[in-house]
Amino acid sequence: MSGRWQHKMLEVKAKLFGGKPTGHVQAVPGKQGAEGWQLVPPVHPSSMDPIRLNFKKES
Repeated sequence: MSGRWQHKMLEVKAKLFGGKPTGHVQAVPGKQGAEGWQLVPPVHPSSMDPIRLNFKKES
């Protein structure tokens, strides 16, 4: 382990239907995970803002 990390932030526009995220929002972490990225706590300040998904991967 090198102890160094790469970071990536993706903004995903959420379309809420009945208070649940759409399939697209749920699919993004799976795709990034397949590429070796780990999801860290997302930031979603309000329901009108895009969801900010933060990922890290060891360098």
